[in-house]
Amino acid sequence: MAFSVKGKSAVVTGAGSGINLCFAKLLLENGCNVLIADLALRPEAQEVVNYYSSQPSRPNRAVFQKTDVVDWEQLERMFEVAVREFGDVDIVCPGAGIYEPHWSNFWRPPGAPESRDPRDGGRYALLDINLTHPIRTTQLAISHFLRNRSSKRPKHIIHISSIAGQSPALAAPIYVATKHAINGLVRSLAKLDSKFGIRVTAVAPGVIKTPLWTDHPEKLKMVDDKADEWVTPEEVAEVMLALIQQDSVSEIIGDKSGQGTQFPVQGGTILEVSKSVRAVSPFNDPGPAGRRGNTVSDMAKVEDENRVSTVIGAGVLAMPLAISRMGMALGICVILWSGMTAGLGLYLQARCAQYLDRGSSSFFALSQLTYPNAAVVFDAAIAIKCFGVGVSYLIIIGDLMPDVVQGFVGTTPAYDFLVDRHFWVTAFMLIVIPLSYLRRLDSLKYTSIAALVSMGYLVILVVYHFVKGDTMDERGPVRLIHWAGPVPALSSLPVIVFAFTCHQNMFSILNEISNNSHFRVTGVVLASIGSSAATYILVAITGYLSFGDNVGGNIVSMYPPGVWATVGRAAIVMLVMFSYPLQCHPCRASIDAVLRWRPKPAAGNDNLPHHHPLLGPRGHRAPEPMSDLRFSLITTTILILSYIVAMTVSSLEAVLAYVGSTGSTSISFILPGLFYYKISSPDSPTHQRLMKEDDEAVDNILSDDDNSDENGIEGGQNLPLTDSAILRLTNRHWRRGLLRKLSLALVVYGILVMIVCLIVNTFFVASQ
Repeated sequence: MAFSVKGKSAVVTGAGSGINLCFAKLLLENGCNVLIADLALRPEAQEVVNYYSSQPSRPNRAVFQKTDVVDWEQLERMFEVAVREFGDVDIVCPGAGIYEPHWSNFWRPPGAPESRDPRDGGRYALLDINLTHPIRTTQLAISHFLRNRSSKRPKHIIHISSIAGQSPALAAPIYVATKHAINGLVRSLAKLDSKFGIRVTAVAPGVIKTPLWTDHPEKLKMVDDKADEWVTPEEVAEVMLALIQQDSVSEIIGDKSGQGTQFPVQGGTILEVSKSVRAVSPFNDPGPAGRRGNTVSDMAKVEDENRVSTVIGAGVLAMPLAISRMGMALGICVILWSGMTAGLGLYLQARCAQYLDRGSSSFFALSQLTYPNAAVVFDAAIAIKCFGVGVSYLIIIGDLMPDVVQGFVGTTPAYDFLVDRHFWVTAFMLIVIPLSYLRRLDSLKYTSIAALVSMGYLVILVVYHFVKGDTMDERGPVRLIHWAGPVPALSSLPVIVFAFTCHQNMFSILNEISNNSHFRVTGVVLASIGSSAATYILVAITGYLSFGDNVGGNIVSMYPPGVWATVGRAAIVMLVMFSYPLQCHPCRASIDAVLRWRPKPAAGNDNLPHHHPLLGPRGHRAPEPMSDLRFSLITTTILILSYIVAMTVSSLEAVLAYVGSTGSTSISFILPGLFYYKISSPDSPTHQRLMKEDDEAVDNILSDDDNSDENGIEGGQNLPLTDSAILRLTNRHWRRGLLRKLSLALVVYGILVMIVCLIVNTFFVASQ
């Protein structure tokens, strides 16, 4: 069915730019009338319309009809205008489309600040444009063709699919789904060719250098100009014209002499257009992989924003995104507030530790004094939380290392195992195994230093690019005061709150620190929380001002490809690797406590003060340290289970969202507040014993003062000391009362945070 477009009329949607504009120009050059339907025309498209509409003597014309393709009435009007202007319609190309922009995106769901899809709207703009519009346009075209069959001329509907219709892409799942659907639509309408002379076909372009890519830096950065090769929109338009005019199409673009392999054209034909042409088979198709013009080497740059957020996104790398949703002013206030509440939790843990024998502090020991029969629940929650986070670290290593290798090599390595996540999980497991068998946290000080150096590099990388200003072209709007709305702001709250979570290791630090005085421990808490808050605010401000509202969940992945960005990825891997043993340590301790736990028999008056010695040892007898065999068995079990889960599961986002919401909140706020409020109660035997020791200490001071007077030292010189001791005792009682109220407030705050996080995770898809 050879066909000439000369003297025919066409309707092309989305022809204001890109492939569709080139197709419209090619139709016009071959004597076809064209109605260009789009929201607006780029300057180059306006020139085409002006050229073909300014000379009445021309046999063919170009007409622009402003059209919103998601409005069905405007689609109908588009056909009415075409018939009025040209008398008939022979060719229809519903070519308008978008490539999963941030404003309608699977990874930025309705309610997210970047999304323009309303949460209660019941639809995605991406689906409306890429799928619903071509379906409705095809319906209207077929209806028009069947109503006007008197001419007996063949009719054509040509769709624009994509190589994404043959293969998956984690970075753009909705876009991929629409292109798979277009392929199914075209093949389903294949029989219209033989029945009614309506031929429905499609092209499946590779990577095309059009505004669909060039106007979106977040997509453009996936393409490596050295390794990838662009397909031009002119090449695709040439194949589209061949699908209409020829009975067969050559694998060589533009070939009309039959030199290359020929692919017959009929209804349902889909031609892949890379640097050559290939027919796409509905079954057992080899796919587009590896062909020139089909490769996107740095797809991982976008995928990182979605997968790394599980754990790393909850820390410093996601702070810019968090304040982009809250606004800078509110975001900084929330960071400071979260630091203060986390610091209060750490301080309460330190105060609780004074009720226990030195070196025996743990959540289990405290629960034995406060809620003995619930101790197993507390430690089980801690063990599950730490195990889940540790597994996530291994998953992130497996996901990032192939990208790091490709970044350093510059292309896909010759050995396939170097880009296999299972290989890297196994390799790094061999590194963390000996670190996980260390008994004391201070044995990990050198690995902790390495982790801090890695984090320092990431911070410097963010600040450097901000000072250099090389991201200004990609920067979106900046919110100083205004926020993106309550739901986006609340979805970012877990990111900031959990960034300060380190409470699972606090008791281990208190057990090992050489000087555990009140002054020393308070200094440690202030230094750790203060330095963390300062780092978070620095990265949040500089990162957000670098990209504005276009910032992603992992800011390192947004920088241009190069050595420094690859080193940044490697730094993330190092940071995660050295953090795994820090999760293994409390996980092991909690599992050991769970295994040791036995129900405490109820005793009617066991909690009365006279049943407890006031001058005996603090707390309960210190638990026996784990034997080497027990230590090795628990550690080995944790490592084996971590390895199995990391090797078999590639994503734990949903699980960790709930584990983090409950486990991290409990460890950071609820348990420290509950334990201190209970153990510091005036009716608590443990508290009464501690008060007795404090009273004896004051009595000793007063006694020393009296002895000094008897030895001839003037009483006036010692009066300040005595008054100071009494004043300190009075202040201590006042501070303890205030601290009990604050601990109860922290429990309430922790419960509220848990509820908010669970609601966001369940109903609004938290930013984690």
